[in-house]
Amino acid sequence: MNISICIPTYNRPDVLQQAVESCLNQTHRPYEILIGDDSSLNDTEEWVNANLQITDVRIRYFHNRPSLRQARNVNSLFMHAEGELTVLLHDDDVLLPTALETLHSCFVAHPTIDIAFGKQYVMSNDGRINEEESESLNKTYYRTAAYEGVKLSSLESGFLQQFPNDAYMIKSAIVKKVQYNEGTGDACDFDFGLQIGKGNYKMFFVNSYTACYRISDSSVGTKADNNASIYAFDAVDSLNVPAESSKYKHEWLVSKAPAAIANAAKLQDYKRALEIYFSDWHKHNILSLSGIKLFLIISFLSLKGSISRKRTAA
Repeated sequence: MNISICIPTYNRPDVLQQAVESCLNQTHRPYEILIGDDSSLNDTEEWVNANLQITDVRIRYFHNRPSLRQARNVNSLFMHAEGELTVLLHDDDVLLPTALETLHSCFVAHPTIDIAFGKQYVMSNDGRINEEESESLNKTYYRTAAYEGVKLSSLESGFLQQFPNDAYMIKSAIVKKVQYNEGTGDACDFDFGLQIGKGNYKMFFVNSYTACYRISDSSVGTKADNNASIYAFDAVDSLNVPAESSKYKHEWLVSKAPAAIANAAKLQDYKRALEIYFSDWHKHNILSLSGIKLFLIISFLSLKGSISRKRTAA
């Protein structure tokens, strides 16, 4: 089965080079690499033209003018992919050399699966791997030996975020049907995983490291106006799950409540922040040090917003 690797990028030719290099250094060669460039500058296009003209892997470059933004850029790449299998790779992440070989072997050994993914290393902006953070991240998202194979249901894998934001291998027919939702903002990766889970596509987790996830200054989670945490929390809160999945849902909401509260407060949705703060998901933390700190953050941001509105009105 031919493999297409899709890489959306935006004004980051330095890390993009590392991402592309990791794709070209695979023990199982990809059929093609597609780059969707939303950059306002020509640096990336110039690098592609100067360095990727002669390779044994097909390179397809698209400079989007005007910019498509994240969701439409990914969807465009998905629609252009010609391989039977597609891998999405963010421009600041990298694949380990055996990633495609490992994930492709899952489809060979288990022909009925639709998606395969492995574990992720946490990598600093300058490329250093943090073993302790990596172990913690994979444990948090149910990517451990206990969950290897098809242990979680597709829905559970989706809302628990066992299904990763990128570096997964998926049948191309699926991504041409289930695409990114432009209306979900910074949570579009999470929403895509949730839609895949709701679609009951069979997901296979292999207990091997296949990619490095970079924590950079321009990551979605570092944006002041990102809405990913509160969107994901509200999406799961409203999700109807079978009785056997309710334990997982409860544990997820409890673990994500503090981040959702902080995110809602930062976005000036103080009503929603307080609703979650006093909800069943968080009430056990109200009198804790972290709970008191969160309440002070909500109060401070609310007061700051009120003062700012009064000044604007004056």
